[in-house]
Amino acid sequence: MTYDIEVLSLFKDNKIDARSILCKISVGSYIKMVQGNLNELDIQRGKMLSRKREVYSRLMEDLKNGALIPSIYLAIKEDSQLDSKLKNCKDDMRKMEEILRNSLTEDDTVILDGLQRTYCILNIIDELRESDDRLQQFYDEKLEVEIWYGMKFNSLLYKMIILNTGQVKMSIKHQLEILNIPLRAKIISISKDKHERDVQFSTFRKPIDTKEKFKYKFSTVVEAYTSFLTGDEQVDKTNEVLKELERMRFIQEHSTKADLKDEEVELFTKTLLELDENVYNKYPEPLKGADETSLILTSRSELLNSAPFLCSFFAALRKSIKRDKEKAKDRIEFFLSKLRKEDSDPIFLKKMAIILEEEKKRAKKWGEEQRRFFCRAFDEFFRGEDDFERIWERAV
Repeated sequence: MTYDIEVLSLFKDNKIDARSILCKISVGSYIKMVQGNLNELDIQRGKMLSRKREVYSRLMEDLKNGALIPSIYLAIKEDSQLDSKLKNCKDDMRKMEEILRNSLTEDDTVILDGLQRTYCILNIIDELRESDDRLQQFYDEKLEVEIWYGMKFNSLLYKMIILNTGQVKMSIKHQLEILNIPLRAKIISISKDKHERDVQFSTFRKPIDTKEKFKYKFSTVVEAYTSFLTGDEQVDKTNEVLKELERMRFIQEHSTKADLKDEEVELFTKTLLELDENVYNKYPEPLKGADETSLILTSRSELLNSAPFLCSFFAALRKSIKRDKEKAKDRIEFFLSKLRKEDSDPIFLKKMAIILEEEKKRAKKWGEEQRRFFCRAFDEFFRGEDDFERIWERAV
């Protein structure tokens, strides 16, 4: 397939060590290039929001009248043969143009910025299908497109997030998910290959029910893994300005971080799976209070999807590993052995729930208070305290 592409200029981003090619591309060629990968990599946002529909309707009218729109950003996938071909061109624009015209396929690219504009273009094409002349005229209109190549996976994600700042906003949870796609793949692989467990994740793009064991909210697992690496249960920041600065720092660090360490991910995954299985077997349903109402955080579904619980557990584990790695592993096994006992409530979750209910009445920032409570509790456990009835009481 041949594409109507003209290379205009070349740029380099020294921060992420990647290059871009500014091109002029016909609408028809652009749609052929991207239509097969609009939902690639789980990293794209959804279609246009209803509250923005009026804005996009105006954009569609402008497009039909030949208006020039801001550049669309594409990236050549790291594993694409086209990536290496473009690198070998050095700065020869004509050679690049020939490669893009004749060697590009719809499997080579992913949209970094311009998804909503692309949906607008597709909607216009649908509207004009009954008028061959107008449709062909629209196909011949030109777009400015920047094509990025030579990008590592995390750099690609970093660039996408920065380009989309201020657009259809991504939540911090969605950003954490896309920055940690390699972590998700590694956890799934370790779970299957080493533990024969089929782990599934609920994500922004593909939500699933996480009530059953080995099914998790991926954003919660990312937070827990971050706590495991840092020993800090407080992944979130409270001050809004500090939160935004922290978000940018966090994204920047993830864009250049080293490969995931197998030993760290394997220990995290093994602990998560064993914790999940044993909590599920002992606490499949919430415990009941004196009035027969369900008590908070007393079932597997609540605990394994609770960021305060998981982050605190893994933060306390990290601190314990730093003190004495072998003792930390022994304490994990001891905790699991308590869950395997015949007692109906071996770690006194009913006691914990009653304490938390009282604390919730006084707490100003409940999520942070929960994290502090659980981290104090698990830190005391990993230091050697075995009685969870006392542990919960002292954690207040």
